[in-house]
Amino acid sequence: MMMNPPYKVFQVGFNKCGTRSLCQLFKQSGYDSVHYQKGRLAKKILQNFLRSRDILSGINKHTFYSDLECAYGSRGVPIYAYLLYKEIYYQYPNSKFILNVRPIDDWIRSRLRHSNRKYVRFCKKRLKLNKGEVVEEWKNHFHKHIEDVIGFFIDKPDRLLVYDISTDNPDKIINFFPELNLDISKWGHYGKTKKR
Repeated sequence: MMMNPPYKVFQVGFNKCGTRSLCQLFKQSGYDSVHYQKGRLAKKILQNFLRSRDILSGINKHTFYSDLECAYGSRGVPIYAYLLYKEIYYQYPNSKFILNVRPIDDWIRSRLRHSNRKYVRFCKKRLKLNKGEVVEEWKNHFHKHIEDVIGFFIDKPDRLLVYDISTDNPDKIINFFPELNLDISKWGHYGKTKKR
């Protein structure tokens, strides 16, 4: 039985930063949670935004939203719906956000291995860049997004949790969402990229 939450929660960090682990924590704690959906989640959010609809139109039943990305978007253009965090905030001002991060070199290594290296091959082809140039593009995007999100929420500290999946204790998540009574025993490592 899913619980009735006091607000919605959006994960606005990157893939390969514990998105599935975060989703499972909320889901197994009794909250309706949605993760990735093979890119359909990001596509729907962007579609709603472009059509000036409620940004969650058709997908507003969930409490927790994670992995708002579709790398293989239409016409080869990736969709990063997490970049719409401001619009989400303004439409859902009571919502809370998780900016999930990890050391950038670890993140890059995981992304390079993602989907049996299909992810980086696709990015090389789409961007017409070599592997080193793709990595630089990722690094620049990583730093800018983190800086922008933290800057936006600087005067709203009760709305944003910055969570480093490599160093932070899961208690930090539990304590940031006291109203939700999340079950810390449900925290685990899900969706780990295999080393190859």
